[in-house]
Amino acid sequence: MKLPDFNQNELLNNVRNQMNAELIDISVISWHSLDPNELLHRLNSHEGILLDNIDELTFCKDGTFEYKGQKVLVYIRDQKMYPNYNDQGEYKFHICSCSTIDTYIRNKRFDRYVVSTRTDGKFLVNVVNVANNNIEENVIKEMHVCKNCLLKMSYKGYSGFTGRKNDIIYQNFKLDEFFSLYNTRFIRTPVYNDQTAPSRSL
Repeated sequence: MKLPDFNQNELLNNVRNQMNAELIDISVISWHSLDPNELLHRLNSHEGILLDNIDELTFCKDGTFEYKGQKVLVYIRDQKMYPNYNDQGEYKFHICSCSTIDTYIRNKRFDRYVVSTRTDGKFLVNVVNVANNNIEENVIKEMHVCKNCLLKMSYKGYSGFTGRKNDIIYQNFKLDEFFSLYNTRFIRTPVYNDQTAPSRSL
């Protein structure tokens, strides 16, 4: 079946001219294939992938996150340090769209989040000293799961911040186990790329 040449359609050309729309030759437009191995390597690195826009992240029905078909965690790149406090607390990563994430989104504080599939809990951050605004860049810090995420997902029956059962669930949380339970998608290496893809006759 041969498609009509819409460039020769007088009605469509008149509409295009009235819109001052430029006619583009799509035959010169190239596309770039996704390299699955490179994506997985970056997601599993200490650095992860810094999001340019929240729209890059998929919010799944179960509350978890996906990035380009891969189940991911998210964390904020710039972590605050309070030098006047002896107890700095713990740096947190997020496994679902919990109340903390919702607050950050409402306050438009999502632009510094990183996605990762790393399972050892050690991630690259920038440590911001709130006393003098000095920034120590590219520091590897151990991070822990957000308790609000565990509560949102009722992960393994987690029901709150206090109590022995909840403490055990929090302390025994393992990222590899989480990804094993929730990772339902896998990237396949495509048979063709933008150079080898065969043309399809209509």
